[in-house]
Amino acid sequence: MAEPPRLLAVLAALAHAGFTIWWTYRALKPGTGNSTPAFAPALGRSGRSGHDALHAVTSVRRKLLGAQGTAAALAEHGTRRPDARGMDLGPIDARVAVIRQLIRRYSGADRAFNRDPRGAAIVTYWKELAVSIVSERCGDKWCVPEKNWEAEATALFNWTRKNFRYVRDPRDVDVFSAPDRTLATRGGDCDDASILLGTLCKCLGMDVRLRVIQTKDADTWSHIYLLVDPSGGDGVAARTKAKWVALDASMDKPAGWEAPGASQVAASSKPSGIVVRVKDYSV
Repeated sequence: MAEPPRLLAVLAALAHAGFTIWWTYRALKPGTGNSTPAFAPALGRSGRSGHDALHAVTSVRRKLLGAQGTAAALAEHGTRRPDARGMDLGPIDARVAVIRQLIRRYSGADRAFNRDPRGAAIVTYWKELAVSIVSERCGDKWCVPEKNWEAEATALFNWTRKNFRYVRDPRDVDVFSAPDRTLATRGGDCDDASILLGTLCKCLGMDVRLRVIQTKDADTWSHIYLLVDPSGGDGVAARTKAKWVALDASMDKPAGWEAPGASQVAASSKPSGIVVRVKDYSV
């Protein structure tokens, strides 16, 4: 007979697995209140039925649960929600490092995470989601032309904007949410929008940077968004002619928009428009 502590751990794992499958079913089931999941539009428009989508998501969850099956194992890679971090406002480099780590981990750029079977299952899910977003059909053609990297970046941006609502963090605290939590809540601030969209872009081979700015009405760094080179440095010539496009998914603006003066400040280091200073980070 199993010892009580071990029995409790097994029961906790089974209960969590059942709840995860139940929650996923409710999230994917059409007409369940107003909580249509963020990923449902992309899966549906790509010709995948609700049953197929449920099977795909629960397969990933099953892989996550099957590796060790204990509460400790579930906690390690996010199924018990260590995928949101809060930290007091501090050095900008430390805060951006958390955002960068989350993007790299969920997009597969973190080799150590990707080598773990549970990590690989998570990365596979995000890759499939990104592919489904850009693989819709418009009649007998693809809505996003093949090998049109700029169009793919715009499609990922538009999808994120349709499924993301800006919500502030608590005062004087930064909360960094992993992309699956952002999809579940369909909201967050500029950090969370950057993590979600950055993950999708990197899953399709795009180069990503993070741009942090301070505006004239702020006394410190006040906003973050993506710079994306859709070509992903495809070839030596492309690397020397990278075209960085601003994608600010937390603002109700089109792809390519960024705060007035940001690009000028980045080039000259002198205040311009509404921007005082700019700092860029590779991902």
